[in-house]
Amino acid sequence: MTLDALSMGFLVCVGVDAALTLQLPMISAMFLGTLTATGGIVLRDVLAGTAPSLLRPGVLVGVAALLGSVFYVLLAHFANWPQGIEQLLTVIVVFSLRLLAAWRGWRTRPTSELSDQLWDRLTPSSTSDS
Repeated sequence: MTLDALSMGFLVCVGVDAALTLQLPMISAMFLGTLTATGGIVLRDVLAGTAPSLLRPGVLVGVAALLGSVFYVLLAHFANWPQGIEQLLTVIVVFSLRLLAAWRGWRTRPTSELSDQLWDRLTPSSTSDS
């Protein structure tokens, strides 16, 4: 769990830094940081032969990546600190969020099947006689 939390922080920094180097907008940098971190965790799980933790209910993974990406982008745009300090702070924030979520038991709910409910609302009712 500790290495997982650290690696997620590093992956957030890699994604956001690549986006900012290409001078992409802030939203794009946040998206790429989140995608890099969550994609890296999924790839690690697949290569290890386990079901991806991102796709199962459990400890918050994507939320920590998103908040870390937002934090790094805001630091990069408004703090004007050395890049190494911003990255270190981002890794600490993501690491802390992941461990805090595990310690406090913050968990995601399982998904529910919504396709039947959505289909019933979108299709006209066949019970009415005209």
